[in-house]
Amino acid sequence: MRLIEILLFLSPFAAFAVLRLVLPERGLPAWVLPAFGAAVVAIVAMLLVYWSSESGDGNQTYVPARIEDGRVIPGHAAPR
Repeated sequence: MRLIEILLFLSPFAAFAVLRLVLPERGLPAWVLPAFGAAVVAIVAMLLVYWSSESGDGNQTYVPARIEDGRVIPGHAAPR
């Protein structure tokens, strides 16, 4: 888990280093800013979809999946 966090932290620095190695003398290509803007818009849209997804009622609690009589009973929400 810690390795994933470190890689996620270092990935923008690695992308910048690759960009500088590939294009050492020129500035940023024209496609970088629109691509970054599209990525930000996509992330915000995904966060809004996730936020508005059905998360259950506040008066319910999650009952995890279990095995009864050799059958798997899936997890579900139940009243408190």
